[in-house]
Amino acid sequence: MAIGRRIRTRRLDIGMAQDLLAQRLGVTAQQIHKYEQAQNRITSARLLIIARALEVKVGWLVGEDEIGPVEEGLAGSREGREMGRVFS
Repeated sequence: MAIGRRIRTRRLDIGMAQDLLAQRLGVTAQQIHKYEQAQNRITSARLLIIARALEVKVGWLVGEDEIGPVEEGLAGSREGREMGRVFS
């Protein structure tokens, strides 16, 4: 539930509608609502895409990092290295 709550909080903080986030992710607004309400699971790949769309680090969405723009790019980040390790 915490991840969905953080997605909703960040989306509202930056003034983004569910429809716009859904469009950026290639899903329906209903799916975004389900993510935010923790009715559907979020894969790690989808979580990465959500973080990019909301301009936060993946670690912030899962409660590990402070909020902040992704500055160094995915490949240079701890999250990027971890994702590379997991997917290889």
